[in-house]
Amino acid sequence: MKFRTKRAGYTLLEMTVAVTVLGLVLGSVGVFQNMSNDQSQSLIERSQLEARGQRALNRVVSELTGVAQSLLVPDPNSVVGSSSIIYQRPAAVSATGVITWENPSRLMLESDPADGANGLDDDGDGLTDECRLVLLKAGTSVPTVLCTNISPMAGVEGANGYDEDSDGIVDETGFHVQRTGDLLRIHLSVLEARREGEPLRIDLDASVVLRN
Repeated sequence: MKFRTKRAGYTLLEMTVAVTVLGLVLGSVGVFQNMSNDQSQSLIERSQLEARGQRALNRVVSELTGVAQSLLVPDPNSVVGSSSIIYQRPAAVSATGVITWENPSRLMLESDPADGANGLDDDGDGLTDECRLVLLKAGTSVPTVLCTNISPMAGVEGANGYDEDSDGIVDETGFHVQRTGDLLRIHLSVLEARREGEPLRIDLDASVVLRN
């Protein structure tokens, strides 16, 4: 009579295969975990950048609400629009409907003092030639910075005399306004540097109705 002996354990080959499979499974889990973390971080960065840009855009809308079309300098009714605008806000309205206007204020896009318009990242923040939006209120001599890290050009636009994004505006900058009739369109493009790849960009738009 023949008897079969029971196996006392696994062979070296079986152990090797098991360890290899376990390594592949754990490696895949790690890859998916890293991808998930990267996506979550990207969403957080995008949300924070959008919130920062929206706060600045809301301030611009607040400044330009109620202004008169005839008191905009320059009048941004061309296909180029304007990245700088002087305006006057209503200060009071008399019983007969006569409006008293504030002294002129100004919104303007300007180069970041730490990063000149030279095609280089002078301040080492991962952005090239970024700009900032400043507000010079009536009666003040020191401008208020409303937003930093603004793209020098909007979207895919370049300073070449063409309308690359086919929106009817030529060479639009990261902040610009354009008037069509009594509607003033406002655009803002804000940037955030990433550890790798191209900077994150958020493009925001709003509009206000002007007084006649």
